[in-house]
Amino acid sequence: MEACDQVVPAGGGFRTGELHLTAGGGELAVSAAAGRIVHQAVLPVDAGSLKIEHIGCLALPARYFLGVIRQADGEWLELEGPSGGMARIKSGQSEHRLAVAEFGEPPVLADAAGHPAFVLDAGSFHSRLKQVLFAAAASGSRLPLTGILIEAGGSSWKLSATDGVRYASCRMGAWGGGGAGWSCLLPAKPLHDSLKALGMEKGASLSLAILPFQVQLSAGRAKVQLPRLEGRLPFIKEDISGEGVQGISLDSAAFRQALDRACLVAGPSGAVRLSVDAEAAFLSARTAGVGETRQRLLGVERIAAAESSWQVLFHGGGMREIAHAIDYPRLSLAIGGRQKPIRITVPEDEGRLYMIAPILEAVCLQEEAELHSKWGGAR
Repeated sequence: MEACDQVVPAGGGFRTGELHLTAGGGELAVSAAAGRIVHQAVLPVDAGSLKIEHIGCLALPARYFLGVIRQADGEWLELEGPSGGMARIKSGQSEHRLAVAEFGEPPVLADAAGHPAFVLDAGSFHSRLKQVLFAAAASGSRLPLTGILIEAGGSSWKLSATDGVRYASCRMGAWGGGGAGWSCLLPAKPLHDSLKALGMEKGASLSLAILPFQVQLSAGRAKVQLPRLEGRLPFIKEDISGEGVQGISLDSAAFRQALDRACLVAGPSGAVRLSVDAEAAFLSARTAGVGETRQRLLGVERIAAAESSWQVLFHGGGMREIAHAIDYPRLSLAIGGRQKPIRITVPEDEGRLYMIAPILEAVCLQEEAELHSKWGGAR
């Protein structure tokens, strides 16, 4: 059962495909493929857990096979077939017959021998991945934007993702000689789903092998082969230093709560404005036909102040996901000018960086000026 879960994650279309069972050499290989993504788990055959009487390959509909064995009410699971194009599954008092794929060929994993391989702390890698995963595009014609970029720098690795509007990156320590000078761009959601299928939350070690066109992840006897995406992420200029830099440090929880309230008025794709003056900082939003809001931010400290008062307009939904990805007490927010991205950092974790492009639409600036005037200024 665990082997089936390792090769049939919920995402990637696996549940609508075929599950391949290959018996031979004293083991049972369970594998599945969705496009260029291949999952495989190998079970040793012994009298205490698994008994195989015949050698061969069987391809079954993954969704139905999983449903059958999850509801099995017996200690043993018997699988026979094919006979008349059907496989017979029996457990306890239940018996099922499933159609067998006539020309189902088991997917083949590329040979990773001789290619660079690294051993990672699986829990740390999974945790770091979740910190940048939200910034990758969910879909679209530009495939690089749907990926996670992994760059090796010797003693540390950098994970980055962007959808063209926001950007997230973090660093993690490298184990077993992290190498240097190589990078690979992997599909974000399949990577995350594969790690969960491999049982990363259990704290197992993870081996990562870099092949010319694929990357192989392995944990125990389970393996995942992911395609490397072609192309590159858009160039992101992380440095916003220079004249006119404005910045504040503030309480993360207070910022999240204020932003959540502002997004209720702005909507999932609306604009939210941050206004800072010598005395206070506010988040405000306005939507025609809905209403307007202004939220005062708590625990604000200035970390850079070229001007006593400044303001910046940003995509509320994009910033909201960034704020909810920060699990530390404080965050820092800085801007370097209207044409430069908003930079969000975490003082307690210098390896993390988030950025989001500001909104420069004149109509939004005019609406915000009216709202600012109506509330009597940020006082």
